[in-house]
Amino acid sequence: MPNKLAGQPSSYLKAASSQPIDWHPWSEEAFEKAKKEGKPVLLSIGAVWCHWCHVQAHQSWEDKETADIVNKNFVAVKVDRDERPDIDSAYQKFVQMFTGNGGWPLTVFLTSGKKPFFGGTYFEREDLKAILKGISETYKDEKERIDKMTQDVASLIETGKRDLISLDGKTVERGIAIILGEADSFNGGFGSMPKFPMPEVLLLLWDYYYKTGRGEIRKFLDLTLRKMAEGGMYDHLAGGFHRYSTDEGWRVPHFEKMLNDNALLLKVYLKAYQVTGEEFYRRISEEIIGFLVRDMYDSKTGLFYSSQDAGDESYFTWAKKGVIEILGEKDGKVFCFYYGIKDGETQNLYKAVDLQDIVDELGLKKEEIEKILERSRKILFSFRNKREPSFIDKNTFTNWNCLAVSAFFDAYKILGEKKYFDIAIKNLDFVLGNLYKEPSVYHMWSSSPGVDGFLDDYIFFAKALIEAYQMTFDDKYLQKSEEILKLTVGKFWDKKDNGFFYSQDRYLSSEKPVYDYSSLSGNSLSVSLFLDLFYLTEKQEYMEHAKKILELFHTLSPRDSLQKGAYLQALDYFFAGAKEFVIVGNKEEKIVKEFIEIIGKKFGNKIILVGEGDSGGGKFKGKVKVGGKPTIYICYKNTCSKPITDKMELEAI
Repeated sequence: MPNKLAGQPSSYLKAASSQPIDWHPWSEEAFEKAKKEGKPVLLSIGAVWCHWCHVQAHQSWEDKETADIVNKNFVAVKVDRDERPDIDSAYQKFVQMFTGNGGWPLTVFLTSGKKPFFGGTYFEREDLKAILKGISETYKDEKERIDKMTQDVASLIETGKRDLISLDGKTVERGIAIILGEADSFNGGFGSMPKFPMPEVLLLLWDYYYKTGRGEIRKFLDLTLRKMAEGGMYDHLAGGFHRYSTDEGWRVPHFEKMLNDNALLLKVYLKAYQVTGEEFYRRISEEIIGFLVRDMYDSKTGLFYSSQDAGDESYFTWAKKGVIEILGEKDGKVFCFYYGIKDGETQNLYKAVDLQDIVDELGLKKEEIEKILERSRKILFSFRNKREPSFIDKNTFTNWNCLAVSAFFDAYKILGEKKYFDIAIKNLDFVLGNLYKEPSVYHMWSSSPGVDGFLDDYIFFAKALIEAYQMTFDDKYLQKSEEILKLTVGKFWDKKDNGFFYSQDRYLSSEKPVYDYSSLSGNSLSVSLFLDLFYLTEKQEYMEHAKKILELFHTLSPRDSLQKGAYLQALDYFFAGAKEFVIVGNKEEKIVKEFIEIIGKKFGNKIILVGEGDSGGGKFKGKVKVGGKPTIYICYKNTCSKPITDKMELEAI
């Protein structure tokens, strides 16, 4: 008999609906039941892409003996961390404090008042059964002690007020120094294993390299981006990055692919191409786009799906004998040599040797080797598509889709392909028309009536609207961005101590996220949004909000810089300011569109304003067309360039 998850929109919850455990979705009904029956709550949090969640499901949640223990002694609640990141974040904090580690699956034991008293991540079946029995007995016999413990835990977790200190522009430089001190100079990236790509930090470093020209930063970025894209974390046949590498050399990945990771890494590789012009970075960018559009895109709505499950690793791995049977002796030998596939082994693909090594070993020319590898990848990709594919979670989330919108806008500006703009604007317009019903931005498209969004749903959406405005100059995008930001302040702003809370509800603490753990920090990105709107509208309130957020988190230890890439970017924007490209002319004029296209390819913080000149007031005061032609004034910190009417002159600046 199915449990209470069968009608849920979440793919993860649906997958658990046939398990013998009487799972409930997160609801007041479940906690009322626990209170009425005097039982603790077993909370299990995971995701459809999570490998160890599937292992625990098969080992324990599908086991009748385990299910009998759970059903008799607990009220069981199952949560999808992608659907309810607020719940996950709250209880991750408890488990990290309790055990020193976090992750998924997350297993937490709660009182009927939602207070945690024990937890961990993955448990083997026999260990879990022993824990379940022990927790049940303790809850019956020592309820007062558990209640006292939950009060002590809450006081430890609660975020206290921070003393504000004056902002210091040198903080960015100190943060960069700490980040570079953590760099792996041999393999690229940061730390050892498991190794995550940390795109927020890479974006920060590209900004800093562009500003300072420091060669060692460029060298490290080139090393990191090439190692990642040549390693096993990258899908050499389909494009796109897996979530992380299990080893420090980027060779063996955890095979799930996430929309948010690939959207941010697309921005990283696009920025690398924008700064360097190297074709390698363009190719990787286009391959990431290819993966997202081919495998993760709903052409009907324009939304992107959330993830591709790790599934059976054999989908991504190859044996030498099989490769040669498919490609033939010559091409198969070249392919296996390049990707390190050895006799008797089955493995995923990663670059094992340089082309010159194949030249030396097999006596072939580089051009011939490149052609062999290119056609071999296409053939093996077609062959791989006949295998049982990894499950794609077709749930769609506002925050991750808006990251993808931003990345596709970047792709249009930098690569010049109109189709990328069309994909981004279709997606954004769908979110605007279907996931925004004032006064709420909804987190998940398929939910009914829908989970009201979290901080990053609101902030990422408002930021994507600003980016749309900066390319279309359609006032509706600017108006909606301001409208949504006003709602965000009303729903999430801490009126007492400043900063944005993550959720409108408070489970364990009043969390104000600033660290970039699984995605960009909503507080950090909001600073860039506030600054954009300040430069566009000259409304002082936006600058004040940006400063208050920066001050709130400025006291955090510089040692945390690796987790604060987006914050340091925002702080740098605050001190450096934006170049303002004031275009006197009509947005529909051909030359004005060409000006905007040229500016879009330029690097750095910039704001574009288009209007009819002196009569418009504000930034347009004193600015007129020269010789009756559309004219650009480049302004920075209240000083403007001479007027520019020629696009060649603009290109040269």
